[in-house]
Amino acid sequence: MASPCFPNLLVACLLLSLFYYPAVAQRPKALVLPVTKDAATSQYVTRVNQRTPLVPLDLVVDLGARYLWVDCEVGYVSSSYRRTRCRSAQCSLADSRGCTGNDVCLLSPHNPFIRTTMIGDLGWDVLAVNSTNGSTSTGISVVPQFLFSCAPEFLLQGLARGAKGIIALGKTRIALPSQLAAEFSFDRKFAICLSSSSSYPGVIFFGDGPYVIQPGVDVSRLLTYTPLITNPVSTAATYLLGDPSYEYFIGVKSIKVDEKRVPLNATLLSIDRDGVGGTKISTVDPYTVLETSIYNAVTEVFVQAAAERNITRMAAVAPFGVCFDAGTIRGSRVGAMVPTVDLVLQQESVYWRMWGANSMVQVRQDLLCLGLVDGGTRPRTSIVIGGRQLEDNLAMTQSTFLFLICTCYYLLLVAPQSAAQKQRALVLPVRKDAPTLQYVTTVRQRTPLVPLKLVVDLGGRYVWVLCDEPSYVSSSYTPARCRSARCSLAGASVCRNCGSKHRPGCNNDTCVVFPRNPFRGRNVAVGEVAADVLALQYWRNGSWLSPLPVSTVPQFVFSCAPRFLLDGLAAGTDGVAGLGRSLVALPSQLNAALSLQRRFGVCLSPNYDGIIYFGDGRDALNLFVGSAVTLTYTPLLTNPKNDALGAAPGEPSYGYFIGVTSVRINEKVVPLNATLLSIDKKTGVGGTKISTVVPYTVLETSIYRAVTEAFTREASSSGMAKVAPVAPFGACFDGKSMGFGREGAEVPTVDLVLQGERDYWRMLGGNTMVRAREGEEVWCLGFVDGGREARSAIVIGGLQLEDNLLEFDLAASTLGFSTTLLGFRTTCAGYFG
Repeated sequence: MASPCFPNLLVACLLLSLFYYPAVAQRPKALVLPVTKDAATSQYVTRVNQRTPLVPLDLVVDLGARYLWVDCEVGYVSSSYRRTRCRSAQCSLADSRGCTGNDVCLLSPHNPFIRTTMIGDLGWDVLAVNSTNGSTSTGISVVPQFLFSCAPEFLLQGLARGAKGIIALGKTRIALPSQLAAEFSFDRKFAICLSSSSSYPGVIFFGDGPYVIQPGVDVSRLLTYTPLITNPVSTAATYLLGDPSYEYFIGVKSIKVDEKRVPLNATLLSIDRDGVGGTKISTVDPYTVLETSIYNAVTEVFVQAAAERNITRMAAVAPFGVCFDAGTIRGSRVGAMVPTVDLVLQQESVYWRMWGANSMVQVRQDLLCLGLVDGGTRPRTSIVIGGRQLEDNLAMTQSTFLFLICTCYYLLLVAPQSAAQKQRALVLPVRKDAPTLQYVTTVRQRTPLVPLKLVVDLGGRYVWVLCDEPSYVSSSYTPARCRSARCSLAGASVCRNCGSKHRPGCNNDTCVVFPRNPFRGRNVAVGEVAADVLALQYWRNGSWLSPLPVSTVPQFVFSCAPRFLLDGLAAGTDGVAGLGRSLVALPSQLNAALSLQRRFGVCLSPNYDGIIYFGDGRDALNLFVGSAVTLTYTPLLTNPKNDALGAAPGEPSYGYFIGVTSVRINEKVVPLNATLLSIDKKTGVGGTKISTVVPYTVLETSIYRAVTEAFTREASSSGMAKVAPVAPFGACFDGKSMGFGREGAEVPTVDLVLQGERDYWRMLGGNTMVRAREGEEVWCLGFVDGGREARSAIVIGGLQLEDNLLEFDLAASTLGFSTTLLGFRTTCAGYFG
């Protein structure tokens, strides 16, 4: 059974046997390396120490590569480095096929990510790796003469940033597992535990268990097995006739979806005499790749099974061919609740089951895609199990495999997490600007860090900042090049050249988006997509009375904007902080970069600093709010139409919508046209949106009139005297005829009824009444007429959000709200002194 765990620290483990050297009982018993997923490339990166003196090297993991190679062309200095001579024992061990004129053995290092092979010298040098007893690190072990290939700097292209080469785990005599097993005479096996998070490392073990990933649990004992198969024909980029493959193959016999067999050509699952077909495991391919006929058969059955679960299919996003509306998919401990995919092995009872955590990829906030890719009609291998499908499983082999879904409480074999990794929530102050009624937060950006004031837009697509001028100075600013991953993340398909004078906001061959000032209607500009350092404070079971520590996102994606786009924003602000439902909005990027819980909370104060938190931050508020505050939950709805400039066809709105079904005044239902409360799927018109941009709740004209008439009747019956309206309000009252209590003006209640009559958002006087003029006792109902052509029938504005705790759970697609905190004798203020 799975035990409780830290979220996002699920690990995939794969143990592979080797058969090259005899095992002798000798210390160290096993060695260990950390392995981290690079967010930008989806490559898996580990770190070793090499040379004299030792230098840390980041290397990309290639499960099927023949030998470790390193860039020796730039900065390689070591007193212990030696080249190997032709016809030496080392050359024979490395199976070298050539020599230089200087009598040095040659190898052919290969970069699989750019499919390029070069020529490199075979050499040896010191290599140092941490040792382990299976549950803790026991020191450092050194291989004094570790064989590897040098490579030119050019071959680093396409590797994760900072990587200096590739670490090889393939079935050769000089791959890392073989050399370590020979040097230390430990058991001939190794294990890989891949983490899906770019913040929490996984691990690679070399040697014997135990492998204690959960406290007190040796996962090496929880296994089932399947044989590793040898492909008799090499799958390497360069090879000689008769060479076998160095990669790892298993015998998949059939595929099932939701336990139903998929009809396919079974001969493709076997390796023929030319080495074509079969199933291999790869850390190079980010997703599983299937031969076309297998891909078509599997996806067709998967779509049918998904439809039976009432999962809505949507337009596909490359490289995937099958995508679904995330709002129609429920979550669970094993990821999205979608049809299971089983790779059946040597018999029906032995299979590799892929749950939603491995089969689905979140492309956008509202879109999940099946993480399988069409590999074409004539691939060398019929099924290549890629990195995504190796993550978040426990999979181990010793000539064989076992796959076991398991949550991991912590990983003992890696170095202790830094303070930033242990953080639970990031926090931002947010203050209401009196002249504009906008909500302003402060972040720090650039290198060196500079404080920036940004206006909060709850439905904004991304963060945009004034940087299209010389005052933006940062050594870490990086423009997003056309067709790059950052452009794709930002949904930017337009490129531009800006001229010869390059500077932040103006570079050639960069992608652009269209930053918008939401307070100036459709005032938009063209902005360069870029990345820079972003720093926020974080809370971790600490005291609010001491300075909070700071966490950094080194490559936060945002849009530049010109100065004119600041018109209408609060004085002194530098841009807009978008919190909307997009991959580049502030919540999504922070959650992804720091592996936080996929939720954020907003608690706005009318007069002081409120708070926005990202992650598991409600406990931080409980220091002041108290555990007695509970939230009411309602589903977040998706508006299928997006009217934002630059939005992709079919892309839904970035805003947050909830399902209001009726409105009540003093618990009496207001008669209104209920069809306006639903979102029209064809036009996107109607429904109820939550906004920090509009200062007061805006109602479509017929709803506005019905609500204000009902409110006025109830107010009159309680003795409230109506007075002349004050723009922009239509219903105002004499404050002398009103009572005031802890929760504000004592006026009729306003309920937004949600999915059931007992589920409603109640607004009391503190959230419904506005003092129209300072010094005068004129109080107005804080609702505004939005006109008959309003795009959203109800837009809940800032006044109605104040001193309420709202928690947006992006994983569950729900909104939790407290209603006014004034009733709990607290407010949203007081967190930042």
